[in-house]
Amino acid sequence: VDQMSAHLSTLEDALTFAALPETRRPVARALAGAATLAAWQALDVGAVERAWRNYELGKRAAQEAEEPMYLAHATAEQAYVLCDAGRPSMAVELIRDAQRLGGKAMSPRLTAWLYAAEAEICARA
Repeated sequence: VDQMSAHLSTLEDALTFAALPETRRPVARALAGAATLAAWQALDVGAVERAWRNYELGKRAAQEAEEPMYLAHATAEQAYVLCDAGRPSMAVELIRDAQRLGGKAMSPRLTAWLYAAEAEICARA
C-alpha cells in the first residue's frame, strides 16, 4: 500500500507539471488506473478512508483524461467501500450511476463486470 502511495505521488507530480492537454491526458489516464488499483489494495487491508480518497483521485484523473470507462470503473469499485461501511443501498445507487457514466463508450467486458458487481451489491442490500 505504501509503495502504491509513492507511485501515486509521482504520477500526481507528473500531472501537476504537464502543461499541454496531449501531455496531461496520458498521465491522467495512468493516474486513474493506478489510483483505482491503490484504492482496491487499501480496501483489501481495511484502510477504508484511504480507499475512498484514492477512488476520488482516480475519478478526477479519469475525468481529466476524458476516459469514461476509467471513470465508470473507479466509481463502481467505490461502491464496495459503501458496502463495507454498511451502506449497501447507497452502493447500489453508485454502481448504477457508474453504468450511466460509462455510457456507450464501455467495452463489453466492463459492461458485464458492472452488471455482475451490481448483482453482487444488490445481494448485500
